[in-house]
Amino acid sequence: MPSPGTEPLDILRADGSYLTREVFSIVFYIRRPHLEIGAQMEAAIERFGGLVSFAKLRFFADGEGEWQDLLEQDLGTRLRDQWGSFAETINADVILRGDGQGAPDFYLRYSGDMRAGQGAYASHFRCWVPKAYWVEHRDELTRFADSLAADLPFSFGHASLAVVGDDQRRLQKLARRYLAVDISSPLFVAIDIGDLAGGSYWTNYLGKGLTASVHGPVELRKALPKEIVIDPITGGKCRLQLGPEPTLGDVNRREDVSPYRALAAHLNACGVLHVPKRVVYFQDDAGMADHEAQQKWHRRFIEVQP
Repeated sequence: MPSPGTEPLDILRADGSYLTREVFSIVFYIRRPHLEIGAQMEAAIERFGGLVSFAKLRFFADGEGEWQDLLEQDLGTRLRDQWGSFAETINADVILRGDGQGAPDFYLRYSGDMRAGQGAYASHFRCWVPKAYWVEHRDELTRFADSLAADLPFSFGHASLAVVGDDQRRLQKLARRYLAVDISSPLFVAIDIGDLAGGSYWTNYLGKGLTASVHGPVELRKALPKEIVIDPITGGKCRLQLGPEPTLGDVNRREDVSPYRALAAHLNACGVLHVPKRVVYFQDDAGMADHEAQQKWHRRFIEVQP
């Protein structure tokens, strides 16, 4: 159960550290190899760090996976030490975090791969902030996400409430109650997402190929409920926001998730709703891979819930 005085999805251990934390998460999948997008992604990392301050992203994962204190060395120096010329390497994996290792308050990961665009593989970018920080700075974070959508050659992106932590079973339990909260793992979703949509979220960014696959903003407007705001983005892309505020989708309180269901149903009808198949990151009670639970969660808005 959540500790007294905490948000519904924030669960604390006895020592006061976070077992799970509710955050606002921004994710983009980019089907381009790192060599093509490295300079853009370095700029995106710098912009997010400047937005929230690098003091809140002070820990950097080095090549051995050990956390180094970024305050002892600026990000540009750290990138050069690890990769040389960041934009000219064939792969890159940048991980920054704030306080709390299992469920950090602030977080960024960019995973750029030479395979992106080959087959269904994508590079990906993810960042998050605590929910309370998002409530206070939502306009700046919205502008940041929208600027990424305008600038990056992404295939799909989303911005939504999420719950994070290193206990996958705990996350799955929360997700069964809170349907509109993201618990996906972009690192694994990116392996076979191709030009598909990774789900139905509060804010959805459709890349050029995906926008064409759903027949463009005009046809989307005809197919979707009027409360869904649809905005074209330069370059044949578009943005869909499913309401003025994100919802947890609490099934116990019967919170309305009909816009989420409508978008998911349309994506599915167009054959572009992605369900990961190559990697299983959900777990059963024994800690084994649970393909059925993973598939059910990714299809939760288009299948009847018990």
